[in-house]
Amino acid sequence: FEQYYGKAKELMIPKEECRLFPGIDDRAVWENLHPQQKEFYLREAEKHLNYDWPTISATLYMDYSRTGERWNHTNQESKRRAVLLCLVLAECIENKGRFLDDIINGIWVVCEETSWVGPAHNGMFPKGGRPSALPFWRDEDIWVDHFAGDTGCLMAAVLSFLEHRLDAVAPQITERLRYELMRRIVLPCVNHNNFHWMVNGDGGKLNNWSPWCAGNCLAVTAVVCDDDDIRAAVFEKTLRIQEGYFRGLPEDGSCDEGARYWSIACNGFFEGLDVMEKLTGGKVNVYDNETLRRYAHFGVTQHIAQNMFTMYADNDRSVRIGLQGLWQIARKVGDDELRRLAVNLRSPNYEQHANDNQLLPCCMHQHAYATLTSILCYNAYAQQPYEDAPLLRDTWQPGVKIMTARQQEGSTEGLFLSARGGSNYESHNHNDVGSFIVYSDGQPAVIDLGAGVYTATSFGAKRYVEHLQTSSVWHNVLMAGGVVQEAGPAYRSAEEEYSCEEELSTLTVRAEKAYPESSPFALWKRSFALDRAEEAVTVADEFELKQPAAVEFILMTAVKPEKTETGLRIPVAGGRDVLAEWDMPVAVETEHLTFPGDFMFEEDWNGEAWRTVLKKDCSGQETFTVTFKQADC
Repeated sequence: FEQYYGKAKELMIPKEECRLFPGIDDRAVWENLHPQQKEFYLREAEKHLNYDWPTISATLYMDYSRTGERWNHTNQESKRRAVLLCLVLAECIENKGRFLDDIINGIWVVCEETSWVGPAHNGMFPKGGRPSALPFWRDEDIWVDHFAGDTGCLMAAVLSFLEHRLDAVAPQITERLRYELMRRIVLPCVNHNNFHWMVNGDGGKLNNWSPWCAGNCLAVTAVVCDDDDIRAAVFEKTLRIQEGYFRGLPEDGSCDEGARYWSIACNGFFEGLDVMEKLTGGKVNVYDNETLRRYAHFGVTQHIAQNMFTMYADNDRSVRIGLQGLWQIARKVGDDELRRLAVNLRSPNYEQHANDNQLLPCCMHQHAYATLTSILCYNAYAQQPYEDAPLLRDTWQPGVKIMTARQQEGSTEGLFLSARGGSNYESHNHNDVGSFIVYSDGQPAVIDLGAGVYTATSFGAKRYVEHLQTSSVWHNVLMAGGVVQEAGPAYRSAEEEYSCEEELSTLTVRAEKAYPESSPFALWKRSFALDRAEEAVTVADEFELKQPAAVEFILMTAVKPEKTETGLRIPVAGGRDVLAEWDMPVAVETEHLTFPGDFMFEEDWNGEAWRTVLKKDCSGQETFTVTFKQADC
């Protein structure tokens, strides 16, 4: 990126020559949409003729500050944008003016919203400013979060699609759109350097917000701004933000935010690259970069089966990862395995595709730019012949200290192991150094719970207290004396040793430093192995205690395990059950966990899980070994 610094004006082509989104008069584009798309959007739009747009009240916005609830507001906001997108696409497909009045109403209600910033992010700017239950409305207080950026990108696309049709009804509609997009997106981006997702922000590590927000700001600027100085300033800022985010990646391209947020950040990062490429007529092109290829490839290394990926950091059992966007990225960087994965996981029809890829709503935790471009090139994606997923036998990501191993290359049959060392100082961190998961025939046996629903305490001082799915208490680790792992750069693994051979894949980590000084652990060395000859996974713990303590080996499962004469039988829906056996006398305690009101855990685990503890009073040096094998029947 640095080669382009200070050259924005000479690199950028004239505004009138660059159209990110086609207009309704570009009939070849709209006629080339897949027949299922045309049918889908016309059907959805017809449901919303004479639509009564949802009310977003002040007290609905205040839900977050009062109760910690963020989804009531988000759902209403999402409905507005989803319906507006359907109406706009249907009008572009049909080209008869039938949906224009409803579109105008939709544009107007979105423009009338006091803020496009989500309630959960309302108090994050101005830095050091006052927290507020209601959104700020003064221009000097406006800032851009990813919700606002996605709304801005969506509205810029609406302007591009229908500008002339809207002007024929009333020029004030597009005038209002341009005014709001400049006021809410472009000028805040230009005038501030202290949004936390900017390179010149608070000095913290950049995460998925950075490319996500920067790419949206650049796309909006490309559509609505006629001032060459402002266009150049936003372009330059986007270059530096992209550079800052990219420099924060390990050389292996791994993402410490896990597979879910990798897909968000990766799509966002490549959106910015795509906009810069189009704004410069192809002169800005950085796709021929090995770290960039490895970054795009990270999701392939974390893939387990179907749409399930390793669940470290904030993740979900079934990841909706914007597959078509990843297919487009794979073609850019020449990653054949990522391309195959994206094609393999493609939905069987467009309605299911729209749901699986969260095209509706298009701007809540889903990139508007990627959504819109994916809609326009879905036909090409749908025509790709089906291919098998790569299903890599072994992977090792030294940047995040995560290994994966499966019994058979290219197959979900048998056991799958993933284990990690790493750090408890990651974006969307869980305190889980030394944790692992085991899947059987591509289905979960020993699990990571994932993120659950975000609330007001999901981030901040109460994260690891009120959300135990982020604490080591609910992860597959060892615990001594009831002392839990802590978050921060000091709490990490050391001396990781990874080995991969034909029959045996292993990882050994020193993990006692993941705990505070009050922990009884003087040493905790954990070794993971997938032995293909023995068809077994072993987790071997060697530890030394500073004082006598009860040591607990924690196992999280989605289904209640059954006690056997030699250990546990872990039922696996859709796969062979897993038998867990150990070599030490222990007390076995199983706790039933429920998550009332958490729709994410309801979707992932039917609202329940089990925490089993193998417990033993220990002193000095001891070893635990637990072996996992598939049951014969």
